[in-house]
Amino acid sequence: MDLTVDPCEDFFKYTCGNWIAKNPIPPAANTMTIIKGMEDQLHERIRDVLRANPSPGDSVPVRDAKTLYAACVNTATLESLGLEPLTSIMKNYGGGWPMTLYGWNGWDFDWQETAAAWMRNLDQANLGLSGRDLYLEPSFQAILFAYKDLMKETAKLVRDHLGSYVSDEDIEQQAEGVIAFESELAQIMMPDEDRLNHTKLYNKLSLADLQNATDAIAPKVIMMPDEDRLNHTKLYNKLSLADLQNATDAIAPKVSFDGYSLQITWTTFLNALFSSVGQTWDSRDEVVCYATDFMARLADLLVQTPKKTIANYLHWRLVYAAGDETNLAMRDLFFRFSQNVSGIDEPPERHYECTDLVNNLMGMAVGSVYVSKFFPPSAKQEVEQLVKDLKAAFDGILDSIDWIDAATLEKAKEKNDAIRAFIGYPDFILDPEALADYYFGFTVDEGSHLRNIFSLLSWKWRRQAFGVNSSVNRDAWIIHPTVVDAFYYPSMNSITFPAGILQSPFYEQGRPAAMNFGGIGMVIGHEITHGFDPSGRQYDAHGNLVDWWTDATAEAFGQRAQCFVDQYDGYQVPELSDFLEDPHVNGLLTLGENIADNGGLSEAWFAYLNYIDRNGTEPSLPGLDFLTPEQLFFVTFAYNWCGHSTVQALLNAIMYDQHSPPKFRIYGTLSNNAAFAEAFGCNANHFMVNGNDSCVMWGAEEQR
Repeated sequence: MDLTVDPCEDFFKYTCGNWIAKNPIPPAANTMTIIKGMEDQLHERIRDVLRANPSPGDSVPVRDAKTLYAACVNTATLESLGLEPLTSIMKNYGGGWPMTLYGWNGWDFDWQETAAAWMRNLDQANLGLSGRDLYLEPSFQAILFAYKDLMKETAKLVRDHLGSYVSDEDIEQQAEGVIAFESELAQIMMPDEDRLNHTKLYNKLSLADLQNATDAIAPKVIMMPDEDRLNHTKLYNKLSLADLQNATDAIAPKVSFDGYSLQITWTTFLNALFSSVGQTWDSRDEVVCYATDFMARLADLLVQTPKKTIANYLHWRLVYAAGDETNLAMRDLFFRFSQNVSGIDEPPERHYECTDLVNNLMGMAVGSVYVSKFFPPSAKQEVEQLVKDLKAAFDGILDSIDWIDAATLEKAKEKNDAIRAFIGYPDFILDPEALADYYFGFTVDEGSHLRNIFSLLSWKWRRQAFGVNSSVNRDAWIIHPTVVDAFYYPSMNSITFPAGILQSPFYEQGRPAAMNFGGIGMVIGHEITHGFDPSGRQYDAHGNLVDWWTDATAEAFGQRAQCFVDQYDGYQVPELSDFLEDPHVNGLLTLGENIADNGGLSEAWFAYLNYIDRNGTEPSLPGLDFLTPEQLFFVTFAYNWCGHSTVQALLNAIMYDQHSPPKFRIYGTLSNNAAFAEAFGCNANHFMVNGNDSCVMWGAEEQR
């Protein structure tokens, strides 16, 4: 804390100033935050597990995780294998990567089979760069150039490995074609803030509706009216494959200009996609087609694009995803690219990357050891009680607000009551046999790192694919325990708090309740509030996409939501003036998270007040006895969001992150909170007080 700062003028500096000064950004990172510090501690604990010799007490999946880690850190073997594991995969799909091969003719290249091998959903194609603007805005040409340079240089490494005679000039020309194709994809893709609109993604359409949506193919960017954003049902379109095929056929000719058929044949694609699980599709099957406008334009784009360009693009996406899991030369190219786009100064140590990779691929196995050591059952029980307290506090807020009518209030309380909480870890991971059953169907080999990765990804896909056309398992954990994050899943109406986030400073057993309510209590409230933010509110108590709001209450919600958009839009980010003409927080993109922050803090505050009513006022914390328990609550909240970043990371956050940058999460939330102002004796003349201009959605105008 920096006690020289007036908390009523800048609570971010008051709480975080000295922490930031003492915690510079590491050379191998582009941010330093409290959460990154938690992730680093989690990393060290997991690394200790993975590098330990196998023991008789290890379950089979834990032994496999250790083997996966050993293969990843074995750089000598990675060097001896070189690019062979990567090129052998590419060779199986149309002979390989065209821009690295002399005389590629593509006679056996099937783009749908190749795409099915890489892709595992029917949403928009992910772009290589983090956002569409990086392809379209002239101010980001340096990043696009670095991306193209990475493509060219990796292609040269592959060419040299193959002993091919393709010239540098030919690689340059073909790379330009891929960049042009990706730029066209970016052009037809939906802007990120529009994709928060679920009703634009989720609609049951008749063929006539679909045809009307896809008849006019235009090169312009698909834009949506502001008032339609965040509407999920307009993004979700259910129709038969026959209807989808008819609409596609009406858009695009069956043969492209270079004589090859690049038309989408949906049954072919889906049968290739699900071939590993033996599931077949025919024209009568129904599918959900996200972003119909994009699909229409994609069909048109494909038949206008040379087959070789499509093949180059698909093989490049494989290299982009897996190239840095090969040899040092390839890893150095990817690090140079990261330097340019994210501002890191040094590559991460290999053990850091390998620990994260194993945790991401085998998190349940890793978590089984972690929770046994670091998350006792008593902690799980304590957090369960906190969830009950926060849900009760939200119920109280619902009863106190006057803009929600009786019909909507009844449904809101029903939804809050139905929220299911997943805390810490799923019980089955502590049973070695159940854990082995979970991971059934893949093998790992210490001598084949890349093959291990693809084996696990294939296993993961099969687990997901077997669930298609099955009832939703509402008891299943969607995320593994060793993650420093928390989640709300609208289609499940569930909140999840993995063991990774249930550690200090968010949560700790035995410390003052003010700290746990201001820490993990706020996070619990944040996730509950996501069920009632602009996206989550469109789902009912059972996770169904149903409009349960009366028109009057929906209008009142929209008015309050606009207040948050305007408030956060007003936060300027002058550090980005060299990149953006008017750099500021995107109030629309961050709307859901901002509402969740504000609501979560209010719920945690009322839950803490209820705790005091039951247990009496807490004593001050030794060492921080200049803070009252009420002040300690707000300091704990703000401290957990302390952080700073490189300019490149800040730019990426402003453009694409649905969370506001750390200091604006603190400014925005506390300036709307009357209880904070009262606790620190702030008045309407202070920066940290919005007073009558406060934006309040799920909270009381006056908070005792």
